[in-house]
Amino acid sequence: MNEIQQYYCENEVGIEYIYCNDSVISYSKHNHVSVYVITLLLSGEIVIRKGAVSYKCKPNKYFIIKPYETHSISLKTDSYNMISVCINKKLINDWNIDKILLIIRNDLEYFFDKKLINCENTFLILGAIREIYLLDRSKNMDRNMNLLACYIQNNPEKDFNINQMSEKIYISKYHLLRKFKKEIGITPHKFQIQNKVRKAQQLLNKKVSITEVALEMGFYDQSHFIRHFKNIVGITPTEYIKSYVKLDNKK
Repeated sequence: MNEIQQYYCENEVGIEYIYCNDSVISYSKHNHVSVYVITLLLSGEIVIRKGAVSYKCKPNKYFIIKPYETHSISLKTDSYNMISVCINKKLINDWNIDKILLIIRNDLEYFFDKKLINCENTFLILGAIREIYLLDRSKNMDRNMNLLACYIQNNPEKDFNINQMSEKIYISKYHLLRKFKKEIGITPHKFQIQNKVRKAQQLLNKKVSITEVALEMGFYDQSHFIRHFKNIVGITPTEYIKSYVKLDNKK
């Protein structure tokens, strides 16, 4: 596993794992709508910015990103190795912790068997999952902004007209833009692009061609799609397809 910088794995219940191998990728300000993300740094150093706060992350330290929490990642050293676990908030809300821990412990054996992580790394990740269950999982969000965000998330490929949206909730488009960014952390346009790329990943996982995905998600052309995909994911769609692994958690 030395050809590309990132590896994406997904199990049958939708829990995702991202392994970064000697990565030099930085991530600009963004958020994750429907998932809790646990990231454990394995080597190197990175700087995490969550909201207005920045801090340095060193090896064998993890951080947790809650749904809608804006953050960015930049390099402190030449490269880094890290593993992220992405768990849908619905699983956290609906399933008990023992069930989640059992599934993730089994999944992590894939990375352990390939000598990508060790026992201590596994222990830290499982401890972070326990921490998630202690976090406040509710977010007091403006109802209109929540509805708008949900609409964009579920229909990212549709034409997004800020004027039409502002008319639906009876506020000016300028007020909508300000309030959306305050509640969600980024602009409606960037939020839509994020969700377009996220849905594109799901289509690529189903073996839909890059050209078809670009058209279906409403990008101007394939190069436009590739540019946005790499900006958000860190690698190209072709590299992503090569990196994707479907985990079998039937054990």
